[in-house]
Amino acid sequence: METIELCETGDVILVPGYPATKRFQVSSVVLANASPVFGAMFSGRYTEGQGLSSAAPKVITLEEDEECSLEIMLRLIHLRPKDVDNLMTTGQGPAVATLCDKYDTLPVLRQTIGLWLTQAAQLDAGGCDNANDLCNLCATAFISGNTKSFEVLTNKVATTETASFCNFIKSGKHALPPRIFAALDELREECRSTLRSNMNEFIGGVNRYNCTCSYDYDSREIARLFLAIETCSVVDAVEKMLSFIERNQDPPFSPCAISHGARTASSTGREGLKSLRSSTTNYIKAMMRNVKGLSLAEMRA
Repeated sequence: METIELCETGDVILVPGYPATKRFQVSSVVLANASPVFGAMFSGRYTEGQGLSSAAPKVITLEEDEECSLEIMLRLIHLRPKDVDNLMTTGQGPAVATLCDKYDTLPVLRQTIGLWLTQAAQLDAGGCDNANDLCNLCATAFISGNTKSFEVLTNKVATTETASFCNFIKSGKHALPPRIFAALDELREECRSTLRSNMNEFIGGVNRYNCTCSYDYDSREIARLFLAIETCSVVDAVEKMLSFIERNQDPPFSPCAISHGARTASSTGREGLKSLRSSTTNYIKAMMRNVKGLSLAEMRA
């Protein structure tokens, strides 16, 4: 079994649970400073903390702890963050956060985990590119108590993913509680409802509440647009809507003969569409800017 030396003068060797391929030479003092649990273990009240010596490090087996997560936590505690890069994957994140919670090292490591979450969430950095990755990052933020990361990541999940959150609940493969998936589904539906309302308002015309004036759009394109709202991610649906609005600068206008004279109908339609196009575009963009992710405090309550 390989011994990983995390501290030259380490007086303890920690062995993870079976199957273990590595063991870790660490400092009981460093561990005790980072963790109240280790602090109690090495206080001298228990056999693990008695007769400690760097000349003959005491071997302690942590049967319940998985090797990779334990190595990551120990490296971070011993200020070896660069060595963690090849070990810390999005899938490993929840297990690491859970282990840190178990040993009460989160007060010391929360900021480090938060920095990793920020980096891992960047698509162009090769971090996360699918729903599973994003949900694992959300779970890591949730377990580790990274409030800002949790809000940002849940926003990203709700606005960029199309997968059914019910399937995530049924699979039971994710560390997030079902109530969070339910809240994500509700947040995504709120966004879609807003897009539906804005699109109905846009295609209905500026005078829809006062008369029957209307713009004549391609019905097939309208159908595809509403289908996109239901099936695409919120971000993609917004792009399609804005593209539709931009392309339809001057659609045919069908005036209402009762409320408008033929002479003013055309100018009324053009001016109305210009105003409506601007207001709808601005509203949709503002909606996307103002969409907030889930509150960690509320989800933990």
